[in-house]
Amino acid sequence: MRVADRVRSRSAGRALWIGGSTVVGTADVMLFFVIAWIASGLGATASTLINLLIAVPRTVLLVFGGTLSDRFGARRMLIITDSCRVLTVLVATVAIMVVPPGLAWLAVFTLVLGVISAFSMPAASTMPRLFATIDELPKLWAKVSGLAQVGRMIGPPLGGVALVAVGAAGVFVIDLAAAMIMIGVLILVRPPYRLPAEPSSESVLRQSWAGLRAAARTPGIPSMYGATALVASGVLPIVFLCLPLLARERGWTAAATGVVEAGWIAGSLVITLGIARWGILHRIGPAMITGPLLAAVGAGLLAAAPAYAAALVGFVLMGIGTVVYTSHLGPLLLDWTPAGMVSRFQALFVLVQSAPQVVTIAAFGAVAELVGPASATGAAAVICAAAGLVVALSPRLRTATRPVSDSGTSDPDSVAAG
Repeated sequence: MRVADRVRSRSAGRALWIGGSTVVGTADVMLFFVIAWIASGLGATASTLINLLIAVPRTVLLVFGGTLSDRFGARRMLIITDSCRVLTVLVATVAIMVVPPGLAWLAVFTLVLGVISAFSMPAASTMPRLFATIDELPKLWAKVSGLAQVGRMIGPPLGGVALVAVGAAGVFVIDLAAAMIMIGVLILVRPPYRLPAEPSSESVLRQSWAGLRAAARTPGIPSMYGATALVASGVLPIVFLCLPLLARERGWTAAATGVVEAGWIAGSLVITLGIARWGILHRIGPAMITGPLLAAVGAGLLAAAPAYAAALVGFVLMGIGTVVYTSHLGPLLLDWTPAGMVSRFQALFVLVQSAPQVVTIAAFGAVAELVGPASATGAAAVICAAAGLVVALSPRLRTATRPVSDSGTSDPDSVAAG
């Protein structure tokens, strides 16, 4: 096959994978919106339980999911998990047609989805590396994350419209169809690159522990994870907890509050589209310091300035700062990951974002209850700013530059990804 034909073939496969991932991601957002809506009708306790049944399995099993993805390959792992998802959603679709939505079957359904997602998320985070060299990765990462952001933005309203138009069972069928399409894409498309795999002679538990040890010992990685935990602990509670409380205290309407929250997405998309077009900066370290500080300034503006316009500007700055940080971190993390451990390091990357929120959301909620949501937002801003300090104090992160080597990728002409 000529070089030009190989390039066109790889580009077509990559475009098909990006399209399938965007469709299934949007369908998942629609499904979880409907699940949350059904749970809210069963009471606050039911809603809390349903959210925990999704979050807890992810937190507990993510590292094991990453280990299995490293062992069997990200593509194979996604085919397996998407097939499990199809079976689960199919059973739930039949159940919702036969039995009115109740807490028992909804709890079982969400628990299973939480377990499946723990094994699929590390593999899904690894897939971009199988479609790009290190040099190409920042732009591809930006395209994938930008489309994912669009899916998260349009998923809830689409879920609401679909719920009215075709009912909960109809939304389940939409998610079922999207998962089946993704399985077809994964079977049809073979990524052009394959990452080195570790020998599978050891048990999953031992390999998981080896991944944790490697992450702790790889220079720069502990600081990277620590900074990421601080960014997630600062930004996400503001979006999901502090903003609604501030809005009610300041007398904003629900529509106005939605516009402010959309400012976070708008700021994110502006930077994402710019990176998809021009790539990331050569000096990654300063960008990873600046991003959290910009997000902290935006959060501080939201806390200190009660005017609606100031809040909107603050949320735009939060979106810009967050994506400046994550878009430069992502390719660097993949470049610094030891051979054969990509999915395990990606699993830990997801874990350090989600696990601390169990504590920080409760803490910020208590602060908001005692001294007001503005104080909770200010505290979150300080935590976010601390992430920039963590990066600045790490010599390897502070001086990091854009990855250019591609030594961890196999020759695309000699082997296809598993």
